[in-house]
Amino acid sequence: MYSSYPESYFQKLNDYLKWQTNRIRSLENKVELLSKELESLKKQRGVTIERIEYKFDQLKVEKLDGTLNVGLSPAGLGEQSVQDMEVGGETIRTNAARSESFARIQQQVTDYLQQSCPAELVQLEEKYQVKLDEDATESIIGDLQGQIGQRIDYYLKYGIDPDVVILTTEQEQGITDKVIRDIRLGLEQYFLKRKSEGGDPNESAGGE
Repeated sequence: MYSSYPESYFQKLNDYLKWQTNRIRSLENKVELLSKELESLKKQRGVTIERIEYKFDQLKVEKLDGTLNVGLSPAGLGEQSVQDMEVGGETIRTNAARSESFARIQQQVTDYLQQSCPAELVQLEEKYQVKLDEDATESIIGDLQGQIGQRIDYYLKYGIDPDVVILTTEQEQGITDKVIRDIRLGLEQYFLKRKSEGGDPNESAGGE
């Protein structure tokens, strides 16, 4: 008994089955790749001090509950109690010098955010063809400003020998450069993500 379906129907069905099979294989490959990456991440330590530059989660600037996430949020010097120690019969405050370094670094990064970052945002708008309004620009800079302390704490805690109490000018500048580099990297990722989504960055950067 001959089928009542035309030959084109079976051809389309066959094509669909082939597409579905290829799709399943592609998804299986992705799952396998993700599983390998997960295993690799499990084996890695959270931070590798010998090469601190990018063993941790890179700066992320994306909107989550109205806040731009600037990388990780480690417990920093701001949460430590200042310890007293005896040196040559004299009691000193061991974290005082680092607190002063923190303040100087924070000021330098703040100056960058206020003086240079707005112009760099304009350049990124032109580069990625993503337009920000004034409120979105202020929101981004404000969110970054509120989180640089955590980033500075991180580099002070893991990037400098804990036995070093007084940082050199070069060490302070090195941390400043790293934090600014992280901000720039994160902003690049933010604009790239907005461009790929084709959405309105002003909605994502402005809070609600």
